[in-house]
Amino acid sequence: MKRILCLVMMFCAVHAFGQKTNEDKKEEQAERKAAGKDRVDIAVFRRQILSMPEFSEQRRRVAEWRAQGKGIIKIFAVVDSLNEYEDGKFMKGFIQLIKGDEMANVYELTFDRGLKRITLVKPTNEKLDLGDDEEKAERKPKTTAKPVKKKKAGDDEDGEEEEADEDDNDEPQPKAARKKRNDDDD
Repeated sequence: MKRILCLVMMFCAVHAFGQKTNEDKKEEQAERKAAGKDRVDIAVFRRQILSMPEFSEQRRRVAEWRAQGKGIIKIFAVVDSLNEYEDGKFMKGFIQLIKGDEMANVYELTFDRGLKRITLVKPTNEKLDLGDDEEKAERKPKTTAKPVKKKKAGDDEDGEEEEADEDDNDEPQPKAARKKRNDDDD
């Protein structure tokens, strides 16, 4: 009998400790709701950063720097997930350029969570040290030469007229369209 009484009391005591009160449930629900709202706001903010003209301009510059051989440079849209503002109405983000261990925030962005829009775009004037400034001054610009047709022994007069016609026509000629390749032709 004592054993049954002890088991019942233990079961009731353990069961009471495991239950949550309504206040605890409401707090957890509010935390989950706020975390979901943060995820949505971060995704919207990031998408808006990627569609900005400032971001596409930096992407073009990165492509130019890569073509010039200045190293591997990457561009990122960064959203600061730590909410530094007291009221929680704004979020901060950056457009960052990264080369190796160096990082530069090119633009600082402010996102209004109520309007769901970027309200402020501020250039930070930070720059990456590309290190090729001296070499760039020494390099000479490349000259583009037009291909010269080979002259045949009997066609001296005709060749000179064709070259004169080519010099008069400085407009770029449109490229020939490629033929689409069908797998059925093979």
